[in-house]
Amino acid sequence: MTDAIMQKLNELGGNLEKVNQKLVEHDGNFGKINQKFIEHDAKFKEHDERFDKIDKKLADHEERLDLIARTVVDHTERLERMEETMATKNDIGKLSNSLDKIVGLMEKKDQELTLTVHATTKLEERVEKLEVDVSKMKPALGLS
Repeated sequence: MTDAIMQKLNELGGNLEKVNQKLVEHDGNFGKINQKFIEHDAKFKEHDERFDKIDKKLADHEERLDLIARTVVDHTERLERMEETMATKNDIGKLSNSLDKIVGLMEKKDQELTLTVHATTKLEERVEKLEVDVSKMKPALGLS
């Protein structure tokens, strides 16, 4: 029986040797896998740094977009105020037509005034002539 036990122990020892050899192989494989993890960790670190830079750029762009949005809102409000108070082409056309009418009336009045002044001058000259004639007639009529 001791031979059978020894044989069994030898078989188990051989099996243990195979298991040990497999474990050594697995340790080598785990070493390779661990090295790959280390390489991937380095890559992840690079990616994290790149993402950090991208996040910073995005934050800067968000600030710029906020500034642009506030500027657009401000300009929109200013344009709305300007639209409320500015004259349209139609308004300016009406104003221009009214000014043209006023200028026409003023020109007409100026012409009338020129004619009136001329007529008044003629009348004054005639009155002076008539006064001279009347002053000549008064002594002859005995009115002086």
